[in-house]
Amino acid sequence: MRKLIAITALFAAAALPLGAQTHPTHHAGDWWRNHNDDYHFAYLSGYKSALHHQIGHDTPLTPFSAYAVRAGVNKFYNDFRNRNIVIDDAIIYVGKQLSGASKHDLDQELLGMRANAAKLAPEGDGSDD
Repeated sequence: MRKLIAITALFAAAALPLGAQTHPTHHAGDWWRNHNDDYHFAYLSGYKSALHHQIGHDTPLTPFSAYAVRAGVNKFYNDFRNRNIVIDDAIIYVGKQLSGASKHDLDQELLGMRANAAKLAPEGDGSDD
């Protein structure tokens, strides 16, 4: 039994460096664009439900259907400059657009999101071309 535990521990320790070398999925524009509309609808429905459950009351996204948010996120990621912005930020931004936030405020927020996304862009995504 001790040999089995020692062998299992050895394999687990050997596997740790392999796991550290993998890159987590970057949930941003290219990730979004690689999924179909059914996936988008399911993702956004779950997102809205989880957000509502987490904060315990209606959210700024509540009045809008997942279809409306999906259309906004699709349009958001059609602009190549937004491709490295994470999906959470894109969804909140679209919610603000749908809620009627001022163009000036949205533009300022978008510039900040783009600057932050440029700093956090994953390796090999072509953002330095």
